[in-house]
Amino acid sequence: MANKRGCLETLLSKEYGSIYKFSEGDLRLYCLLFGKVSIVLGGGGVKKVRATQDSIELTQYVALLDFVDKEILKRIISNEIFVTDNRITGNLIFYFENN
Repeated sequence: MANKRGCLETLLSKEYGSIYKFSEGDLRLYCLLFGKVSIVLGGGGVKKVRATQDSIELTQYVALLDFVDKEILKRIISNEIFVTDNRITGNLIFYFENN
């Protein structure tokens, strides 16, 4: 991504809710998009199964991003986070417990 293609929205496909995936062969990298160029990258890994939900590891990455997405949206509504075309500012520190 960094040296060859970048992270254009055209290289992403919708995975679940507001979560998108970047796919390069068997590699999956999940992200959230805010504004036109703001992006929150999540985890990913090698997809060795037919669907993301068939992999515990990949499902956990999607679940974490889903949590972050909901928290960001709550903070946007409460004016704790501000999104413009090229940046996200405000209260961007998140705490979570891994249960």
